[in-house]
Amino acid sequence: MTAPDLPAHLPLIVDEPNRSTVMRGVPVPADKIVTGDERWLLDPDQGSWAMQNVPAFLHVDTVSRGDGPIAPLTYGDSGLMRRRVDVAGLGDTTLVEASAQLDIDAFVLLKDGELRAELYRNGMRPGSRHSLNSVTKSFVATVIGSLVDEGLLDLHAPFADSFPELAHSGVADATLQDALDMAIGVEWPMDWDNPRSHRYLNFMAGGFQQRFDRFPYANTLDLIAQTKKVRPHGERYVYTAVCTELLGWSMSRALGHTWQQALAARVWHPMGAESDGLIVVDPGGHGFATCGLVSTLRDMARFGLVLQNGGVCGTRRIVSERWVDEIHTPNDRLTAAMAGSPEFALFPDLKFYHNQFRVLDPAAGEFLALGGLGQMIFVNRAKRIVCAVQSTGYAPDQPGVVARLYAALRDALTA
Repeated sequence: MTAPDLPAHLPLIVDEPNRSTVMRGVPVPADKIVTGDERWLLDPDQGSWAMQNVPAFLHVDTVSRGDGPIAPLTYGDSGLMRRRVDVAGLGDTTLVEASAQLDIDAFVLLKDGELRAELYRNGMRPGSRHSLNSVTKSFVATVIGSLVDEGLLDLHAPFADSFPELAHSGVADATLQDALDMAIGVEWPMDWDNPRSHRYLNFMAGGFQQRFDRFPYANTLDLIAQTKKVRPHGERYVYTAVCTELLGWSMSRALGHTWQQALAARVWHPMGAESDGLIVVDPGGHGFATCGLVSTLRDMARFGLVLQNGGVCGTRRIVSERWVDEIHTPNDRLTAAMAGSPEFALFPDLKFYHNQFRVLDPAAGEFLALGGLGQMIFVNRAKRIVCAVQSTGYAPDQPGVVARLYAALRDALTA
């Protein structure tokens, strides 16, 4: 479908099947069954199906929306869907054309709380759920903020105070703030080509990937207990899952129940979600904070609106405005910690990482929640814009190009 064919109404649903060839047939051929091993993460054919069907092959818990009202999303002028924009790496394009090039599964952009663009393809529909991968981290941090607001968690207490089992680990003297800023100084190899790297061990411990025989860790906390400190905490930004797993476990220990229950009660329900979310869980039922959340696109957008509006949905406060302001407030420590990060090559506008968000423009309150294969939530508080993206994009530069597409559409809308 090209720009002249676009209907006047939203959402635009491109009528095409999921491009994957797996899990088809009755019965499904043995070589086309998704089992939960590493192939669903690495193989585009498996990934295109798996990202939309997580509960079919992994254990999940429900993040309940409760029985409250759904926060309405109203439609505004949809002319942005037809707008041609120039995007570095794509050239002169429209959202519809770009979405096909970038393997975008779903895209929504809101201005002043109104839906101005909404697109679904690759078999997706408005009610379809999609894995959010590491966008999960930003939801986790927001729940942390609500607990800090109430004095239930201390950002500066060492983890050994709450976790005696971590007293001899590399994280013993690290703090929640170190974890929020991805600045815990432990050895945590993230190699994709090493099946025993901490990236994969963490996936297995958290329930995100099938375990090998005699897997030695009951959960991610067991894995964290084996870490070794290699540099001072807070000194350097290194993107590692140990940080977000500690956030999840800290909430669970402080509350006496799983952190995903707090996510449901403190964020999902009060933000007026229209669908239950899902969270991948380990064998003990503990949510995988690293990247386990599964959601509809519109509920991603509702979360973005909460942040755009300073932590509120309607008349309900979810997290303090102070906490939201703090996300994009710069300081020398954060800038120094990120010096030399390879992420600047992908996001040239990136300024720093704070509280599990990447900050693009501190003055405008523009920041980004990012997940693998191109899951994104952009928030620009000054321009009152929220954009949410779900995709299965395996190209290494895909997130950066999607960010430039968002920026071009933002500027076209606000010029």
